[in-house]
Formats: sequence, structure tokens, C-alpha cells
Amino acid sequence: NMGLFGIFDKLGNVLHLSSFLRQSFWYSSNGGSWINLAGSSIFGDAAIWSEQIVNGGHLGLVGHFFTPYYLNNIFIVPTMIWTFYFLNSNHQKRFKSFLFCFLATIASWLSGISLPFDLMLLFLAPILFVFHVFSNGILYVLLQMLHISLGFQTNEANLLTAMPGTLSEFISYFQYVGLRNDLIYLIIIGVIFALLYLLVTICYFKYFAYDLFKTGKKEKLTNNVLAAVGGISNIRSLSSSPRAISFVLNDDSLINEEELYHLGSSKVYLSEDICTAYLGACSIILSKEIKKKMRIIH
Repeated sequence: NMGLFGIFDKLGNVLHLSSFLRQSFWYSSNGGSWINLAGSSIFGDAAIWSEQIVNGGHLGLVGHFFTPYYLNNIFIVPTMIWTFYFLNSNHQKRFKSFLFCFLATIASWLSGISLPFDLMLLFLAPILFVFHVFSNGILYVLLQMLHISLGFQTNEANLLTAMPGTLSEFISYFQYVGLRNDLIYLIIIGVIFALLYLLVTICYFKYFAYDLFKTGKKEKLTNNVLAAVGGISNIRSLSSSPRAISFVLNDDSLINEEELYHLGSSKVYLSEDICTAYLGACSIILSKEIKKKMRIIH
């Protein structure tokens, strides 16, 4: 059940339907019930956690609906941001994007950027998005099995604007002796999942993003892209990122911009002798194939 919640929580986030899950499990009996020392009944995972923390106690029976948020915001999303950064083989463009990646990491730590991140994965790399959705479900299952939980202090008025899983709240829980073991275990699990995401992302863009079953489409697309930029002899050098290939050309008049659009490029950017074709997730794979052909010729 927790695994299904984790999957639907991610899908609901993208579809902007997360408030239905939040209302049902954060503040209603679906998220559990608890009677405090005053004899009042508290309903919902968020409400129970907040009540227990305010009263200086934690029974370890709540917080399960929030724990993966900490791992996603603190470990997984920043790892993916910097993996995309280092997958860009153009050092100049990488330098220009450093500040953005740094600020995005800070934003993930302080408030979470799961929605824009999930949408980026959905449109740029759908297979990675599917992996991300199901790994979120696995996280919920794993943490439930290990009895590791870390909740979120909030109230029902913040249903739509709540930002669970921030680094500042994670650090603040070290003051509670009873939570320290869970916090240490979460750091270990976060590092493991971050390394898993690093490996999966690199392998996806370098090997699996296009023509996974070796049908010959990769070779055909490579040849068509080469023809559209004037052939191998017209290429001085090239670089790639997870969404585009940049060609430094000898003669930019040989570029067939219309053909690049026909081959699937969402945008073609021309600047002096540089042509950048935004071919999407297959860009790194195509770049590798073109470099192989260039090495054979030279």
C-alpha cells in the first residue's frame, strides 16, 4: 500500500492532483489516528507528527508519508542536477550553467523543486521518469519495512503550499535523541539512492535513450543528421548535452535547417559557425556515433 501511495504521489504531483492525496492521508483517518495526553483524537499523519513533536515526544508510528521527500529533495534531485551538468561535454556551456545548477540545488534543499524536476524528466526522458516514479514507490516500501520515518510539521491551512522534506527541517530533528538513528540511516539510504540515480542516468543517456533494441534507427538517424550539417568533412568539432548537439562547422551554408527539424529537433540555433540542434535525449548517443565515424575517417 505504501508503495502504491509513493507511485500515485509522484503521478499526482505532475497532474497537479497531489492535494487529494494530501488531504486524505495528511489530515484524515486514512493517515492514522492518535489520542494525545489530553484525550483529544488527532487524525492524519501530518497532524499526529506535529502534535507529537510539539509535545516533545515521538512514538515512531507516524511520518511514513513524508520520509521519501527528504531523500528526494536532499539527495536524489541534486544528484540528478549535477549529473546533467557533467553530461554536458561543452566546457564553456557547462561553466555558464554552473550558477543555475548551484541555485537549483539550494532551492531543492530549502524548499524542494520536485514539480519542475518531474516535468523535465517527463518530457526530456520519459523512461527516466518511469524509473523515478517507481523508485519513489520502492522508497516508501523500503522505509516502511525498515521502520524509518521522519514527518513534517505543518497544519491543514498549508495544504497546497506545504514544502515537506527540506534540509533545514531535517537538520532541526537532530535535537531529538530518539530521531538521530533514523536520521543517520536516512543519510546512508539517501547516498545509496543518489549513486543509483547517478548510474542509471549516465547509462540511460549514453546507451539506452535511443534504439535500445538495435533496430538500425540509430545508424539511420546518425547518417541523416550528418547529411543535414554538410557531412563529416564539414565538422570541425562537436559537443553534446542530454538535450542537444553543438557542431562547430567549416561552412555553415551547408546546414539544412529544415531537415534537422524534420529529424526531430525541437529547435535549431545558429551562431556564426556553430549549429546547435536540440534533438532531445538521444543527443549524447548520436554524438558518440558521429565521433566514431570521425575517428574512422581521420
